[in-house]
Amino acid sequence: MTRDQIADMLINLPKGRTKAPDIYNYEAFKNNSDAKFLQKMLSKLTGYTPYFDKEQADNMSALLWEGDSLCNEALISMQKNGFNPHEVMGKFLKKGISGVDNPTIEMQKLWESISETPSWLDWDKLERGAKVFRIMGSEGFQLQGVLTIQSYRNDFISKTLMHTGKYSDATAFNRYLLTCNFWMEISEKEGMKAFNKGWKVALRVRLLHTLIRQSILSSGKWETERLGMPINYVGMLGAPLISSLLMPYFTKILGFKVTDEEIDDSMHLWRYIHWLMGGNDTAFPKSIEEGLQAVFISYGMAPVSDHEDGIRLGKSFIQSFKPSNSLTSTEKKKRKKEYETNLAHSFFFVPKSTRKIINMPNTFFPMLKYMSSNYLKNRKMSTKRLASKEFADNWDEKITKERRAWVERNLKEHKLDYRP
Repeated sequence: MTRDQIADMLINLPKGRTKAPDIYNYEAFKNNSDAKFLQKMLSKLTGYTPYFDKEQADNMSALLWEGDSLCNEALISMQKNGFNPHEVMGKFLKKGISGVDNPTIEMQKLWESISETPSWLDWDKLERGAKVFRIMGSEGFQLQGVLTIQSYRNDFISKTLMHTGKYSDATAFNRYLLTCNFWMEISEKEGMKAFNKGWKVALRVRLLHTLIRQSILSSGKWETERLGMPINYVGMLGAPLISSLLMPYFTKILGFKVTDEEIDDSMHLWRYIHWLMGGNDTAFPKSIEEGLQAVFISYGMAPVSDHEDGIRLGKSFIQSFKPSNSLTSTEKKKRKKEYETNLAHSFFFVPKSTRKIINMPNTFFPMLKYMSSNYLKNRKMSTKRLASKEFADNWDEKITKERRAWVERNLKEHKLDYRP
Protein backbone atom coordinates (compact mmCIF):
# COMPACT_ATOMS: atom_id res chain seq x y z
CA MET A 1 0.00 0.00 0.00
CA THR A 2 1.45 3.38 -1.02
CA ARG A 3 1.79 6.38 1.26
CA ASP A 4 -0.97 8.20 -0.68
CA GLN A 5 -3.30 5.23 -0.34
CA ILE A 6 -2.74 5.11 3.42
CA ALA A 7 -3.35 8.87 3.66
CA ASP A 8 -6.55 8.51 1.64
CA MET A 9 -7.78 5.73 3.93
CA LEU A 10 -6.94 7.70 7.08
CA ILE A 11 -8.92 10.70 5.86
CA ASN A 12 -11.70 9.18 3.75
CA LEU A 13 -12.48 5.86 5.44
CA PRO A 14 -15.77 7.14 6.98
CA LYS A 15 -17.13 8.63 3.72
CA GLY A 16 -20.08 6.94 2.10
CA ARG A 17 -20.55 4.37 4.84
CA THR A 18 -24.18 3.37 5.34
CA LYS A 19 -23.70 0.37 7.65
CA ALA A 20 -21.56 -0.32 10.68
CA PRO A 21 -18.36 -2.38 10.58
CA ASP A 22 -19.06 -6.12 10.57
CA ILE A 23 -18.02 -6.52 14.21
CA TYR A 24 -21.14 -4.68 15.39
CA ASN A 25 -23.99 -7.10 16.15
CA TYR A 26 -26.91 -5.68 18.11
CA GLU A 27 -28.66 -9.03 18.64
CA ALA A 28 -25.49 -10.56 20.08
CA PHE A 29 -25.23 -7.57 22.44
CA LYS A 30 -28.84 -7.92 23.53
CA ASN A 31 -28.37 -11.59 24.38
CA ASN A 32 -24.95 -11.26 26.01
CA SER A 33 -24.86 -12.42 29.63
CA ASP A 34 -22.01 -10.01 30.55
CA ALA A 35 -24.06 -7.09 29.19
CA LYS A 36 -26.99 -8.12 31.37
CA PHE A 37 -24.62 -8.42 34.34
CA LEU A 38 -23.38 -4.87 33.68
CA GLN A 39 -26.99 -3.65 33.40
CA LYS A 40 -27.88 -5.12 36.82
CA MET A 41 -24.68 -3.87 38.43
CA LEU A 42 -25.17 -0.30 37.22
CA SER A 43 -28.81 -0.36 38.30
CA LYS A 44 -27.97 -1.55 41.81
CA LEU A 45 -25.03 0.81 42.25
CA THR A 46 -26.37 4.00 40.66
CA GLY A 47 -30.14 3.75 40.84
CA TYR A 48 -30.34 4.12 37.06
CA THR A 49 -31.13 1.05 34.95
CA PRO A 50 -29.61 1.34 31.46
CA TYR A 51 -31.71 -0.19 28.70
CA PHE A 52 -31.17 -1.84 25.35
CA ASP A 53 -31.88 0.66 22.58
CA LYS A 54 -31.25 -0.41 18.98
CA GLU A 55 -31.58 3.07 17.52
CA GLN A 56 -29.03 4.50 19.96
CA ALA A 57 -26.71 1.55 19.38
CA ASP A 58 -26.99 1.86 15.59
CA ASN A 59 -26.19 5.57 15.79
CA MET A 60 -23.17 4.93 17.99
CA SER A 61 -21.94 2.15 15.71
CA ALA A 62 -21.46 4.72 12.91
CA LEU A 63 -18.70 6.26 15.08
CA LEU A 64 -16.66 3.08 14.66
CA TRP A 65 -15.64 4.40 11.22
CA GLU A 66 -14.29 7.73 12.51
CA GLY A 67 -11.45 8.98 14.70
CA ASP A 68 -10.07 12.54 15.09
CA SER A 69 -10.28 13.62 11.45
CA LEU A 70 -8.75 17.02 12.28
CA CYS A 71 -5.50 15.56 13.61
CA ASN A 72 -5.44 12.90 10.89
CA GLU A 73 -5.55 15.59 8.20
CA ALA A 74 -2.94 17.70 9.98
CA LEU A 75 -0.59 14.70 10.21
CA ILE A 76 -0.89 13.94 6.49
CA SER A 77 -0.24 17.60 5.63
CA MET A 78 2.85 17.65 7.89
CA GLN A 79 4.32 14.59 6.24
CA LYS A 80 3.60 15.77 2.70
CA ASN A 81 5.33 19.08 3.42
CA GLY A 82 8.40 17.65 5.10
CA PHE A 83 7.54 18.40 8.74
CA ASN A 84 8.47 16.02 11.57
CA PRO A 85 5.19 15.51 13.51
CA HIS A 86 6.95 15.14 16.88
CA GLU A 87 8.91 18.35 16.31
CA VAL A 88 5.73 20.20 15.32
CA MET A 89 3.94 18.99 18.45
CA GLY A 90 6.94 20.00 20.56
CA LYS A 91 6.70 23.53 19.11
CA PHE A 92 2.94 23.60 19.68
CA LEU A 93 3.52 22.73 23.33
CA LYS A 94 6.06 25.55 23.79
CA LYS A 95 4.79 28.45 21.67
CA GLY A 96 1.68 27.29 19.86
CA ILE A 97 1.33 27.82 16.13
CA SER A 98 3.65 30.85 16.27
CA GLY A 99 6.53 28.44 16.93
CA VAL A 100 6.07 26.72 13.55
CA ASP A 101 7.49 28.27 10.37
CA ASN A 102 5.10 28.21 7.39
CA PRO A 103 2.48 25.90 8.91
CA THR A 104 0.01 24.23 6.57
CA ILE A 105 -3.68 25.15 6.59
CA GLU A 106 -4.48 21.81 8.28
CA MET A 107 -1.92 22.50 11.01
CA GLN A 108 -3.45 25.94 11.58
CA LYS A 109 -6.92 24.41 11.86
CA LEU A 110 -5.66 21.89 14.40
CA TRP A 111 -4.06 24.62 16.49
CA GLU A 112 -7.18 26.80 16.30
CA SER A 113 -9.17 23.89 17.71
CA ILE A 114 -6.60 23.19 20.44
CA SER A 115 -6.34 26.83 21.51
CA GLU A 116 -10.09 27.44 21.54
CA THR A 117 -11.92 27.36 24.87
CA PRO A 118 -15.27 25.56 24.52
CA SER A 119 -18.26 27.71 25.48
CA TRP A 120 -19.40 25.07 27.98
CA LEU A 121 -16.12 24.91 29.91
CA ASP A 122 -16.30 25.87 33.62
CA TRP A 123 -12.81 25.89 35.14
CA ASP A 124 -14.03 25.73 38.75
CA LYS A 125 -16.16 22.71 37.94
CA LEU A 126 -13.26 21.09 36.09
CA GLU A 127 -10.92 21.59 39.07
CA ARG A 128 -13.48 20.04 41.41
CA GLY A 129 -13.66 17.09 39.01
CA ALA A 130 -9.88 16.71 39.10
CA LYS A 131 -10.03 16.62 42.90
CA VAL A 132 -12.55 13.78 42.72
CA PHE A 133 -10.21 11.83 40.43
CA ARG A 134 -7.40 12.22 42.98
CA ILE A 135 -9.35 10.78 45.94
CA MET A 136 -7.91 7.26 45.74
CA GLY A 137 -4.31 8.28 45.13
CA SER A 138 -2.18 5.62 43.45
CA GLU A 139 -4.81 2.97 44.21
CA GLY A 140 -6.99 4.85 41.76
CA PHE A 141 -4.44 4.12 39.03
CA GLN A 142 -4.69 0.44 39.89
CA LEU A 143 -8.48 0.50 39.77
CA GLN A 144 -8.30 2.23 36.37
CA GLY A 145 -6.07 -0.57 35.11
CA VAL A 146 -8.39 -3.28 36.42
CA LEU A 147 -11.42 -1.60 34.83
CA THR A 148 -9.77 -1.86 31.40
CA ILE A 149 -9.27 -5.64 31.57
CA GLN A 150 -12.75 -6.37 30.22
CA SER A 151 -12.21 -3.97 27.31
CA TYR A 152 -9.27 -6.14 26.18
CA ARG A 153 -11.83 -8.71 25.05
CA ASN A 154 -13.01 -6.21 22.45
CA ASP A 155 -11.18 -6.95 19.19
CA PHE A 156 -10.82 -3.39 17.90
CA ILE A 157 -9.20 -2.41 21.21
CA SER A 158 -7.02 -5.49 21.78
CA LYS A 159 -5.69 -5.58 18.20
CA THR A 160 -4.82 -1.87 18.38
CA LEU A 161 -2.92 -2.30 21.64
CA MET A 162 -1.10 -5.42 20.46
CA HIS A 163 0.01 -3.58 17.31
CA THR A 164 1.97 -1.10 19.43
CA GLY A 165 4.01 -3.94 20.93
CA LYS A 166 4.04 -2.18 24.30
CA TYR A 167 1.06 -3.47 26.26
CA SER A 168 1.87 -7.12 26.81
CA ASP A 169 4.42 -9.33 28.50
CA ALA A 170 7.64 -7.64 29.74
CA THR A 171 6.72 -4.18 28.41
CA ALA A 172 3.24 -4.05 29.97
CA PHE A 173 4.19 -2.43 33.27
CA ASN A 174 6.30 0.31 31.69
CA ARG A 175 3.52 1.25 29.28
CA TYR A 176 1.04 1.19 32.17
CA LEU A 177 3.27 3.63 34.07
CA LEU A 178 3.15 6.04 31.11
CA THR A 179 -0.64 5.85 31.29
CA CYS A 180 -0.48 6.48 35.05
CA ASN A 181 1.66 9.54 34.36
CA PHE A 182 -1.01 10.74 31.92
CA TRP A 183 -3.77 10.20 34.51
CA MET A 184 -1.71 12.02 37.12
CA GLU A 185 -0.85 15.09 35.06
CA ILE A 186 -4.31 15.67 33.60
CA SER A 187 -5.80 15.63 37.11
CA GLU A 188 -3.23 17.81 38.90
CA LYS A 189 -4.34 21.26 40.09
CA GLU A 190 -4.54 23.47 36.98
CA GLY A 191 -2.95 20.64 35.01
CA MET A 192 -5.32 21.18 32.09
CA LYS A 193 -4.62 24.89 31.71
CA ALA A 194 -2.93 25.70 28.39
CA PHE A 195 0.81 24.87 28.36
CA ASN A 196 0.67 23.11 31.74
CA LYS A 197 1.76 19.47 32.08
CA GLY A 198 -1.66 17.81 31.84
CA TRP A 199 -2.57 19.85 28.75
CA LYS A 200 0.76 18.95 27.16
CA VAL A 201 0.58 15.22 27.83
CA ALA A 202 -3.01 15.08 26.53
CA LEU A 203 -1.86 16.59 23.23
CA ARG A 204 1.15 14.27 23.03
CA VAL A 205 -1.17 11.28 23.43
CA ARG A 206 -3.48 12.77 20.79
CA LEU A 207 -0.61 12.80 18.28
CA LEU A 208 0.40 9.32 19.40
CA HIS A 209 -3.11 8.03 18.63
CA THR A 210 -3.00 9.54 15.15
CA LEU A 211 0.42 8.03 14.40
CA ILE A 212 -0.81 4.63 15.63
CA ARG A 213 -3.88 4.86 13.35
CA GLN A 214 -1.60 5.49 10.40
CA SER A 215 0.81 2.71 11.40
CA ILE A 216 -1.98 0.17 11.83
CA LEU A 217 -3.58 0.99 8.47
CA SER A 218 -0.22 0.78 6.72
CA SER A 219 0.56 -2.64 8.27
CA GLY A 220 -1.89 -4.43 5.97
CA LYS A 221 -3.03 -6.55 8.92
CA TRP A 222 -5.97 -4.44 10.08
CA GLU A 223 -9.41 -5.84 9.16
CA THR A 224 -10.93 -2.52 8.11
CA GLU A 225 -14.37 -3.74 7.04
CA ARG A 226 -14.75 -5.75 10.23
CA LEU A 227 -13.21 -3.34 12.76
CA GLY A 228 -13.61 0.15 11.30
CA MET A 229 -11.13 2.91 12.13
CA PRO A 230 -8.30 2.13 14.57
CA ILE A 231 -8.73 4.24 17.76
CA ASN A 232 -12.20 5.26 16.65
CA TYR A 233 -14.62 7.65 18.33
CA VAL A 234 -16.27 4.85 20.32
CA GLY A 235 -12.94 3.75 21.76
CA MET A 236 -12.00 7.38 22.45
CA LEU A 237 -15.24 7.78 24.40
CA GLY A 238 -14.82 4.64 26.49
CA ALA A 239 -11.81 5.65 28.60
CA PRO A 240 -13.25 9.05 29.68
CA LEU A 241 -16.55 7.40 30.66
CA ILE A 242 -14.75 4.75 32.72
CA SER A 243 -12.69 7.47 34.41
CA SER A 244 -15.47 9.96 35.07
CA LEU A 245 -18.41 7.66 35.83
CA LEU A 246 -17.49 4.07 36.57
CA MET A 247 -14.47 4.96 38.71
CA PRO A 248 -16.29 7.12 41.28
CA TYR A 249 -19.36 4.87 41.37
CA PHE A 250 -17.32 1.70 41.75
CA THR A 251 -15.21 3.20 44.55
CA LYS A 252 -18.36 3.14 46.66
CA ILE A 253 -18.12 -0.66 46.76
CA LEU A 254 -14.65 -0.24 48.27
CA GLY A 255 -15.93 2.06 51.02
CA PHE A 256 -15.42 5.48 49.46
CA LYS A 257 -18.20 8.07 49.43
CA VAL A 258 -18.66 10.24 46.34
CA THR A 259 -21.67 12.47 45.73
CA ASP A 260 -23.58 12.76 42.46
CA GLU A 261 -22.50 16.39 42.26
CA GLU A 262 -18.86 15.27 42.43
CA ILE A 263 -19.46 12.70 39.70
CA ASP A 264 -20.99 15.43 37.54
CA ASP A 265 -17.85 17.52 38.15
CA SER A 266 -15.71 14.52 37.21
CA MET A 267 -17.61 14.20 33.93
CA HIS A 268 -16.86 17.87 33.21
CA LEU A 269 -13.12 17.30 33.62
CA TRP A 270 -13.17 14.31 31.30
CA ARG A 271 -15.40 16.00 28.75
CA TYR A 272 -12.69 18.65 28.33
CA ILE A 273 -9.90 16.05 28.17
CA HIS A 274 -11.92 14.09 25.59
CA TRP A 275 -12.52 17.28 23.59
CA LEU A 276 -8.87 18.37 23.69
CA MET A 277 -7.73 14.92 22.53
CA GLY A 278 -9.91 15.07 19.44
CA GLY A 279 -12.97 13.17 20.62
CA ASN A 280 -16.45 13.69 19.19
CA ASP A 281 -17.93 16.19 21.64
CA THR A 282 -21.50 15.73 20.39
CA ALA A 283 -21.24 12.08 21.46
CA PHE A 284 -20.10 12.92 24.99
CA PRO A 285 -23.02 12.61 27.45
CA LYS A 286 -24.16 15.78 29.19
CA SER A 287 -25.64 14.19 32.34
CA ILE A 288 -24.95 11.25 34.63
CA GLU A 289 -27.93 9.27 33.31
CA GLU A 290 -26.90 9.92 29.70
CA GLY A 291 -23.40 8.82 30.66
CA LEU A 292 -24.52 5.56 32.24
CA GLN A 293 -26.64 4.81 29.20
CA ALA A 294 -23.69 5.59 26.91
CA VAL A 295 -21.42 3.29 28.94
CA PHE A 296 -23.93 0.49 28.52
CA ILE A 297 -24.54 1.02 24.80
CA SER A 298 -20.85 1.41 24.00
CA TYR A 299 -20.29 -1.99 25.64
CA GLY A 300 -22.40 -3.44 22.83
CA MET A 301 -20.29 -2.13 19.96
CA ALA A 302 -18.42 -5.43 19.71
CA PRO A 303 -19.10 -8.92 21.04
CA VAL A 304 -16.88 -10.26 23.78
CA SER A 305 -14.01 -12.09 22.11
CA ASP A 306 -11.91 -15.06 23.20
CA HIS A 307 -9.07 -14.03 20.88
CA GLU A 308 -5.56 -14.68 22.17
CA ASP A 309 -4.66 -10.96 21.94
CA GLY A 310 -7.21 -9.96 24.57
CA ILE A 311 -6.27 -12.89 26.81
CA ARG A 312 -2.60 -11.99 26.57
CA LEU A 313 -3.27 -8.34 27.45
CA GLY A 314 -5.36 -9.24 30.49
CA LYS A 315 -2.79 -11.73 31.76
CA SER A 316 0.03 -9.26 31.19
CA PHE A 317 -1.59 -6.53 33.27
CA ILE A 318 -2.19 -8.76 36.29
CA GLN A 319 1.18 -10.49 36.07
CA SER A 320 3.04 -7.20 35.68
CA PHE A 321 2.38 -6.48 39.37
CA LYS A 322 3.90 -9.73 40.58
CA PRO A 323 7.05 -8.94 42.61
CA SER A 324 10.21 -9.81 40.67
CA ASN A 325 13.45 -11.10 42.16
CA SER A 326 15.24 -7.92 41.10
CA LEU A 327 13.31 -5.87 43.68
CA THR A 328 14.52 -5.14 47.20
CA SER A 329 12.64 -6.77 50.07
CA THR A 330 10.83 -3.49 50.81
CA GLU A 331 9.84 -3.05 47.16
CA LYS A 332 8.70 -6.67 47.01
CA LYS A 333 6.35 -6.12 49.94
CA LYS A 334 4.87 -3.03 48.30
CA ARG A 335 4.45 -4.78 44.95
CA LYS A 336 2.86 -7.83 46.61
CA LYS A 337 0.31 -5.60 48.32
CA GLU A 338 -0.45 -3.86 45.02
CA TYR A 339 -0.79 -7.23 43.28
CA GLU A 340 -3.27 -8.42 45.91
CA THR A 341 -5.18 -5.13 45.61
CA ASN A 342 -5.55 -5.71 41.86
CA LEU A 343 -6.94 -9.18 42.54
CA ALA A 344 -9.34 -7.75 45.13
CA HIS A 345 -10.59 -5.08 42.71
CA SER A 346 -10.95 -7.75 40.02
CA PHE A 347 -13.33 -9.76 42.22
CA PHE A 348 -15.85 -6.92 41.94
CA PHE A 349 -15.10 -5.33 38.59
CA VAL A 350 -13.96 -8.05 36.19
CA PRO A 351 -16.66 -10.54 35.12
CA LYS A 352 -16.07 -14.09 36.30
CA SER A 353 -15.98 -15.34 32.70
CA THR A 354 -13.06 -13.00 31.92
CA ARG A 355 -11.19 -13.87 35.11
CA LYS A 356 -11.49 -17.51 34.10
CA ILE A 357 -10.32 -17.10 30.51
CA ILE A 358 -7.18 -15.16 31.48
CA ASN A 359 -6.44 -17.68 34.26
CA MET A 360 -6.53 -15.03 36.97
CA PRO A 361 -5.56 -16.36 40.43
CA ASN A 362 -8.29 -16.75 43.02
CA THR A 363 -9.68 -13.30 43.85
CA PHE A 364 -11.96 -14.21 46.77
CA PHE A 365 -9.38 -14.28 49.57
CA PRO A 366 -7.54 -11.13 48.38
CA MET A 367 -10.96 -9.44 48.32
CA LEU A 368 -11.70 -10.47 51.91
CA LYS A 369 -8.27 -9.30 53.03
CA TYR A 370 -8.65 -5.95 51.25
CA MET A 371 -12.17 -5.29 52.54
CA SER A 372 -11.35 -6.20 56.14
CA SER A 373 -8.32 -3.90 56.08
CA ASN A 374 -9.60 -1.01 53.98
CA TYR A 375 -13.38 -0.71 53.77
CA LEU A 376 -13.98 0.96 57.14
CA LYS A 377 -10.84 3.06 56.76
CA ASN A 378 -12.02 4.32 53.36
CA ARG A 379 -15.51 4.95 54.75
CA LYS A 380 -14.19 6.94 57.71
CA MET A 381 -11.93 9.06 55.51
CA SER A 382 -14.76 9.76 53.05
CA THR A 383 -17.17 10.76 55.81
CA LYS A 384 -14.63 13.26 57.17
CA ARG A 385 -13.83 14.51 53.69
CA LEU A 386 -17.46 15.32 52.94
CA ALA A 387 -18.04 16.91 56.37
CA SER A 388 -14.96 19.13 56.55
CA LYS A 389 -13.42 21.27 53.82
CA GLU A 390 -10.23 21.58 55.87
CA PHE A 391 -9.91 17.80 56.14
CA ALA A 392 -10.76 17.39 52.44
CA ASP A 393 -8.04 19.86 51.44
CA ASN A 394 -5.46 18.23 53.72
CA TRP A 395 -6.37 14.77 52.40
CA ASP A 396 -6.13 16.02 48.82
CA GLU A 397 -2.68 17.50 49.44
CA LYS A 398 -1.48 14.28 51.06
CA ILE A 399 -2.86 11.93 48.40
CA THR A 400 -1.65 14.14 45.54
CA LYS A 401 1.92 13.91 46.84
CA GLU A 402 1.57 10.18 47.46
CA ARG A 403 0.47 9.29 43.95
CA ARG A 404 3.20 11.43 42.33
CA ALA A 405 5.79 9.73 44.52
CA TRP A 406 4.38 6.35 43.45
CA VAL A 407 4.60 7.18 39.74
CA GLU A 408 8.10 8.64 40.02
CA ARG A 409 9.38 5.75 42.15
CA ASN A 410 8.15 3.16 39.67
CA LEU A 411 9.14 5.03 36.54
CA LYS A 412 12.69 5.58 37.78
CA GLU A 413 14.90 5.64 34.72
CA HIS A 414 12.12 4.89 32.22
CA LYS A 415 11.72 7.53 29.54
CA LEU A 416 8.47 9.50 29.31
CA ASP A 417 8.23 8.98 25.58
CA TYR A 418 4.73 9.00 24.09
CA ARG A 419 5.68 7.54 20.71
CA PRO A 420 4.39 4.50 18.81
